[in-house]
Amino acid sequence: MTAGLHAYHPWGVFFALLGVFFLSGTSVTKIKQAQKANITTSATGGSSVSDTSHPRTATQVMANSLVATVFILFHRYVMFERLSAAPSFLIAHSTEVCLPYPTVTPNSASYPNLWIALGNLAPYAIIAAYAAAAADTFSSELGILSSEEPILVTSLFKGRMQRVPKGTNGGVTVVGILSGLLGSSIIGFITAFGLPMCDGSSDETEKRAAFVNVYSLDRLDQKAKRWTLQDRMVFAGIIALWGALGSIIDSLLGAWLQASVVEVRTGRVIEGDGGRKVLVVQSGDKKGDNQKARKILVGQDILSNNGVNLVTGLVMSIGALLAMVMWLGGPTAMTTGAGVEPITQPMVTSKSVP
Repeated sequence: MTAGLHAYHPWGVFFALLGVFFLSGTSVTKIKQAQKANITTSATGGSSVSDTSHPRTATQVMANSLVATVFILFHRYVMFERLSAAPSFLIAHSTEVCLPYPTVTPNSASYPNLWIALGNLAPYAIIAAYAAAAADTFSSELGILSSEEPILVTSLFKGRMQRVPKGTNGGVTVVGILSGLLGSSIIGFITAFGLPMCDGSSDETEKRAAFVNVYSLDRLDQKAKRWTLQDRMVFAGIIALWGALGSIIDSLLGAWLQASVVEVRTGRVIEGDGGRKVLVVQSGDKKGDNQKARKILVGQDILSNNGVNLVTGLVMSIGALLAMVMWLGGPTAMTTGAGVEPITQPMVTSKSVP
């Protein structure tokens, strides 16, 4: 269902992001499985390698893609809602809309409210969600292979570096951070060169985008900045850094809100099956036996790993959306505009459709 909703959007890049995230995440999960099996333990009592060898569960996929899916539907709705009111010369090939460079102030007469205005910025939220998810996956799966013991990220706020067992929620290493940056860089590269950006290559497409994003035709033709190759590279870099930041925020949330349970006998971290919570008290245990077998090392038993991933995606997406709003001058500027006139004249091109 998630894949179908991604494919429902006319921009194929979002479906590609889902596929790349799933395939790359599965690939890094399989790296050195035998070594990982000796580091952590499965919640079912067996080797954790048996869990990592299986595809991700539907719940795990949903936790990492739900936020992006919501914004995809939001952006599609706004896009077609705007085009439903478009002049007739813009109706043909209405899905051929590109992403304008974010510098032009919208027109208040065409933006009925901030809700519609935010819809046009939804692609940035979608990208941010996947960048954070990819960074977290790469960081977790490759960081655990680091030769150094991870540092509990929350201990840094106390002015010390508390070492914790590998696999502990909130544990960070240099290898893990750099691996997360690699994961988000992949997302950044795909979006920078896969998104239909307004770069001056198609006059018709850009004029449709001008209407959907409520920019004036005159401003588009004379003043609007187009995406250049350098802009795309910078954009990819920003996405990579934003995703890496998301990985660190995920570690913070994991250290605070997710319980890291360890086996008392071995000291190994126990991983929940399918991203679920790890029970300290197991069903069928004799009273008191589990207290000797398992204990919570750090964190509060509030969220599962899936819950942390979902919250991280939401935080990074909303953060990206707010950053873009401020970049464009804030909510007031987006809804009051600069007094430019909306597009009302037909395009004059050799490819115009009556």
